[in-house]
Amino acid sequence: MPKSVGESIDRVDVGIVVAMPLEAAAIVARMRDCVTVRAGGGRMSLGRLGKATVAIMASGIGGEAAARGTRLIAAGHRPGRLVAAGLCGGLDPGLSRNAILIADRVGMCASPVNRSGHPVLEGGPLPIDPLPTTWNPRPDDRVRRGMLVTSDTVVATAAAKKILRDSTQASAVDMESWWAVVEARRLGLPVHVVRAVCDTATETVPGDVASLSTAGSAARIAGTAVRLLWNRPSAAIDMVELRERAHSAADAVALHLETMLEHWRPDSADGSPGG
Repeated sequence: MPKSVGESIDRVDVGIVVAMPLEAAAIVARMRDCVTVRAGGGRMSLGRLGKATVAIMASGIGGEAAARGTRLIAAGHRPGRLVAAGLCGGLDPGLSRNAILIADRVGMCASPVNRSGHPVLEGGPLPIDPLPTTWNPRPDDRVRRGMLVTSDTVVATAAAKKILRDSTQASAVDMESWWAVVEARRLGLPVHVVRAVCDTATETVPGDVASLSTAGSAARIAGTAVRLLWNRPSAAIDMVELRERAHSAADAVALHLETMLEHWRPDSADGSPGG
């Protein structure tokens, strides 16, 4: 455990990889004894969440960024477990906004469609390590378990989500979890995936607004947003709505992680690093 603010933690109980700074910020807001250090050109926050020590990094969007963030946390702070966390798009119509998906499998859809016009899983599905029993303190009807599929392109429309759901039977889609899981497996780390639904299966995010999620750096996002507003001023409403949804879902993830880690028991087989 950190002894004072400003002290680095050599080994943490849990490493958390997210894509975007807003996802990290929601978790950091619930942490105690939190410090921020530079890591691989980015920033990593260290401290306590619940009863566990954690390191969290916003790695960036996409597979390469997620794998790199996983490596940085593993190399710098030797977590006992890794959690790929953040937002996802709902594919299962039964998942409402801010519902939590605990993935039990993750697949990779690298190509949007095959010749028949349907998406295909090019990797997996890989099984995910079960959560320690101490991390499941009570039933919650907003917490679901199911398969998550990682796509290398944004799946923004209700029609595209339905096609992906029908083809894969996945509950939700993101752009990073597969890669974080593969990297964690390579490093020998137990790995979990915890995501909150930002947009449901029946909701469509306008394509030009959805493109902001893959713009890259903050500077590129700002530039893309300016051009978008110049070409379609009404996009401002869509951008504000999407950001509000994203913040709400990020808060849901942060609360769920904090609740899980309130039951962390480092002296038990279920809660010990690497257990």
